[in-house]
Amino acid sequence: MTPELTFQLDALEAALPGLIADNPDPGDFWPAFAGQADVIEDAAGEHTQEVNQRIAGMLAKHGRYIAAIPVDEGVTTSLQDTAAMHAALNHALTKAISMLEGGGEVPWADLEHAIELAVKHKVANQKDLDEIKGRGISFERLTELLARVKERYGNSPKPNRVM
Repeated sequence: MTPELTFQLDALEAALPGLIADNPDPGDFWPAFAGQADVIEDAAGEHTQEVNQRIAGMLAKHGRYIAAIPVDEGVTTSLQDTAAMHAALNHALTKAISMLEGGGEVPWADLEHAIELAVKHKVANQKDLDEIKGRGISFERLTELLARVKERYGNSPKPNRVM
């Protein structure tokens, strides 16, 4: 690995605790982190695997893991995909919770999307998704479910394979 890449990775790792403190919500953290890490990944060239391993390692030290996201061609484990997943889930859950707390109409389509993402990342289960799709869930159960999923999605389990 080049000295410049090592320097950039060292700087990113040193900045990571502050980035986590400034962005405690995963929906905010992942896009902020990906914005910085992507610059390094783009410059990695032939050192891409080493750079990805170093980034995964620094994140793991702080209990954060790059999500393994199923796609048509297999599985991807990119920072951009992880950031996009967290941002979409955060948006959908925040909107649904806000609507419920304000007495508004339940945004069922947003909820289905959010819980589908949560099921893929093992922070919700198929029963939760079925309840949302069936629209037969009580207000109390829905509120509890959304709060649990929102709390858990930032603490996704370590994937089986980290790049």
